[in-house]
Amino acid sequence: MSRSTLTRGVLEEFVIDALVAQGATREQITPDVSFDEIGLDSLSVTDMGLSVKNEFGIALAPGDLEDVENLRAALAVIFAKAGL
Repeated sequence: MSRSTLTRGVLEEFVIDALVAQGATREQITPDVSFDEIGLDSLSVTDMGLSVKNEFGIALAPGDLEDVENLRAALAVIFAKAGL
């Protein structure tokens, strides 16, 4: 996908899919539920970030998602890094 067609919606769906791949269910993932509450640890979040970086070429450093606790916070970081 080219950068010109990258949207917040596309990124959000990809992130949710990546979190599901890490063991959460779609029903569990809401903007403000903590990753801990749905069984996702820091390694799961790091893996999700790596998937985003590999898929879209967004320059996410290993520590960029270190302190995020939920989907809303993760997306804020990813959107900022993507310039969205």
